Amino acid sequence: KVGVVPVLDSPLPEETRDERENLAASANGGTLVDPPAEFDESWSAKNLIDGSLDGCYCAPKNYPVSFVLGFRDQRVATISKVAIFPFTREHSSNWVRSVQIEVSEELSFTGFRAIKTISVSPFGENEYEFPQPLRARFVRFNLLANGGGSWMELGEVRVFGELMNDQPRSPLLENAAHQKNGGQVVEVTSEYNGYPAAELINGASRGYWCSANSETQTIVLELGSPTNVKFICVNPYSPTNSISDWVRSVEVS
Repeated sequence: KVGVVPVLDSPLPEETRDERENLAASANGGTLVDPPAEFDESWSAKNLIDGSLDGCYCAPKNYPVSFVLGFRDQRVATISKVAIFPFTREHSSNWVRSVQIEVSEELSFTGFRAIKTISVSPFGENEYEFPQPLRARFVRFNLLANGGGSWMELGEVRVFGELMNDQPRSPLLENAAHQKNGGQVVEVTSEYNGYPAAELINGASRGYWCSANSETQTIVLELGSPTNVKFICVNPYSPTNSISDWVRSVEVS
């Protein structure tokens, strides 16, 4: 992916202003709680909430991909509208065309309910006003399809509403398997060269594990300390040659 030349089908639209606060903006406390896979640092998902149309996000492939946004201090908010800016500095065939919106009042990886699947126009800002304001602690954007290009790309997302300051913060949970918390891989059936199982627990958005074959595989993780495990999360996304390579069934013991 080199030699990129900006190709736009139409000029970038001027930004519109909304009197409600954009709760997703990093300047307003918005955070990427679950960052998606990224092509590289220049196409970081952080560009999605920086409040500017200058930066863009690009996934490593054109496969469906998701990201989760949280609000200031991971508080509950009443949200009334989302805005999606699909345009990037590459050809519009890479721009996202279909986005599913989900919300959760619980945690960043559970309790989500689907609200709306939006058909995204490549021209201008795409807004969706909810019929009634929704309570949400987290919003998940599922990028389902682009315009036929080789990469899934998106310029900016915004979530408008008000924080509910009288609501408790999200429970503090730690990823006990993460390397920074002492987690480590102690056993793995196989690894394809350059794609180690350690990528599963390092928190990076551009690495992944690949086995040496398609047979049943076993990975044993050692946690950093004795832990009362409440949830186990698995993200199958990887920029392989086919989605058929992604894991479909996991047995945990």
